[in-house]
Amino acid sequence: MGVPIPVDPVRARPYIEKQISAVGGNNEANNSNGARMEEMDLKRLEQRVDELIDAVSQLKTENKTLREGNASLETERTRLLENTEQARSRVQAMIHRLRSMEND
Repeated sequence: MGVPIPVDPVRARPYIEKQISAVGGNNEANNSNGARMEEMDLKRLEQRVDELIDAVSQLKTENKTLREGNASLETERTRLLENTEQARSRVQAMIHRLRSMEND
C-alpha cells in the first residue's frame, strides 16, 4: 500500500459534490421509492462530508494555534534558562568574593 496523500478539504469539496451529483443522476432508472431513499442517503452523505470538512478545517486552525503557543513557550523557556544561569553565575561570584573577604 502507498503512503496516504493529505487532502485539502477546500479543494476536495467540488470534486466530492461532483461525484455525489453524478451518482444522484442515475436515480432516474430506479423506482421512485428507491430513488428517494438513495437521494436521502446522498444528502446524509453530503452533510457528513461537509461536517468532516468543517472538522478538518477547525482542527487545522487549532493545530496551528497550538504550534504557535508551543513555539512561544519554548522561546520563554530558553529565556528563563538563560536568566537562571546568569543568576547562578552572579551568586557564585558573590560567594567567591565573600569567601575571599573572609580570608583577608
